[in-house]
Amino acid sequence: MDELFNAAIPGNVSFFEEPTGKDFILEQETERGNSILHLAAKSRKVQFMKKVLDLQRSLLLLTNCNGNTALHIAARLGHLDMIELLITTCAEEQEAAEKFLLLRKRNLEENTALHEAIRNNYYDIVKLLIWEDPELASFTNKAGESPLFLAVDQEFFM
Repeated sequence: MDELFNAAIPGNVSFFEEPTGKDFILEQETERGNSILHLAAKSRKVQFMKKVLDLQRSLLLLTNCNGNTALHIAARLGHLDMIELLITTCAEEQEAAEKFLLLRKRNLEENTALHEAIRNNYYDIVKLLIWEDPELASFTNKAGESPLFLAVDQEFFM
């Protein structure tokens, strides 16, 4: 497992072409439940994430111990390029339902990626997420806060 996660940090895509890279199970998780896709989102390694998604698309909706998907993490950190990749991975018409599952996925606090983007003042990400699914603005979290409420409360005006 260490070799796989160590390849993700610098975004070493060639790892998958090496003999040892072909034998790894991509569903592995860290102690905190982070998958290789979570780590790629944190490290902002777009090409590595693309390769992982090409090999194991099911990781797209995988959550860690906090209920976060890679989309939650990318939104919290402001990685627009990662979010675009995650969304376009399921943007084809036959995967439209998967796209809505991803966008509407809630973590343990019942926050969506939109909640995370607003909390951290990432205007471009907020704009993209709302464009992709306008209904996200009305999803409330455990505290009863909708993304729209958070935006007004933080004076986050577009």
